[in-house]
Amino acid sequence: MSETASHDVSELRTAAGDIRAVALEAQVASVAMTVSMMTLKCWGADPIGQAFAGVYLPGATEVMDHILDTGPQLGQVADTLATSAGGYADTDHTNEAQATAVAPTTTVDV
Repeated sequence: MSETASHDVSELRTAAGDIRAVALEAQVASVAMTVSMMTLKCWGADPIGQAFAGVYLPGATEVMDHILDTGPQLGQVADTLATSAGGYADTDHTNEAQATAVAPTTTVDV
């Protein structure tokens, strides 16, 4: 129907793809960070290190849980944008068809 509407749909679809790519990167990074945190255990096995771990790990684990959620949440944002773009395009095409169907076939000079 209009160039602006088509352009907006294209931008939404592009944004969805870009966000989906970032979501994948976030998932890979979060898994790597989690594995590093859990396997390195850089606080040591001595009493001081263990005392540090006792204070550090609960908060760090909560942060890592939220980081692990980031990729899937961004993926949902991308899916929603793609769905919105499709709905917007469908509505635009429907409106264009309806406008064409009721458009006058003759013009009147005023």
